[in-house]
Amino acid sequence: VGLVPFVLLAAERARVPARRAVGRSGAWYAGWAAAGGLVIAWLQPWQAVALMATVGVVELLQWRRAEGRLRESLRAVGPLLVAAAAPLVYYGVLEQVDPAWEIAGSANREFALGWPLSVWVLGLLPLALPAALAYRRRPAGWQDAAVRVLPLVMVGEYFLIDVSGLGTFPFHSLQGMSLPLAVLAVAGASELRPGGWWRERARWVAVSLVLLLGIGVADRLDQVRREVHLGGQPYFLHQGEKDALAYLERLPRPGGVLAPNYAGLVVPYQTGRETWVGQISWTPDFHRRVARANALFAGRLRRAAAVRLVRRSAARFLFSDCLERADLSALLRPYLTSVRRFDCATVYQVDREAL
Repeated sequence: VGLVPFVLLAAERARVPARRAVGRSGAWYAGWAAAGGLVIAWLQPWQAVALMATVGVVELLQWRRAEGRLRESLRAVGPLLVAAAAPLVYYGVLEQVDPAWEIAGSANREFALGWPLSVWVLGLLPLALPAALAYRRRPAGWQDAAVRVLPLVMVGEYFLIDVSGLGTFPFHSLQGMSLPLAVLAVAGASELRPGGWWRERARWVAVSLVLLLGIGVADRLDQVRREVHLGGQPYFLHQGEKDALAYLERLPRPGGVLAPNYAGLVVPYQTGRETWVGQISWTPDFHRRVARANALFAGRLRRAAAVRLVRRSAARFLFSDCLERADLSALLRPYLTSVRRFDCATVYQVDREAL
């Protein structure tokens, strides 16, 4: 996400000779832009799509204004477009031929239901309103055009994914949009008042910036605090949990693991075993599975429902973590071959034949 503005600046310098440093050629900037585009597409394909679309739209605007030729354009930004497209093609092929990627695509589409109008209003309007004023002025060059096109492309990509289902998790499309909107907001504010007016009030501007940034940072830190203490993610493992996971890894008997979603997140990488509930991107019917698994380990299921869940999960082991889980020994006694306790964690071995 952070590379996007740097790649756009490199693409501008590859395209506009007057913007280059002394002794640097267009090919030098084109190469760096292509390298950055490759990294972005490999790690964050949503931003790669927005980047490619922005470059393409800006180039079309340049041709329309008779400020460029096709050969020059291809030489300057062609390597970037090719490098950024390569991982996207690879990901597209993976989703068609690899079952795990197909599951990930399906799970992400199921989870991403889109934002209500209130989120758009509260999240975008504070920056979008002053930024809109900047669009009244015609772009002065390549960079001016790019900073105006980028947020529009990001919003368009969001709705393309959300409406058509082409791609997954549309929310990632908007990551990083605050930067171009902030630049445009400053430009828009200068449309309302000249630069001297703002400089005379620099102290109040600085106080406002510190206040707004402080609110945002405080909110993110509070979110981290809540995440750590709510037990939604396994940031810390008790020694008993570590010992139980090591036991599951050492066992020669194959089989998957049924665990609550907190513990299910660590099972695959700690034990090498499959998990019935894991990362949201890789778990079909995620919310229903989480609810059922958590109900089992909280002791809220009757025996018949608990047995049905264990049978349908096809799990060979049940893993109970240290978050005050119920003891399942009595509930599932006829269907367990062993119960191993590791301080606050427990591993139940399931008798699949008895089920």
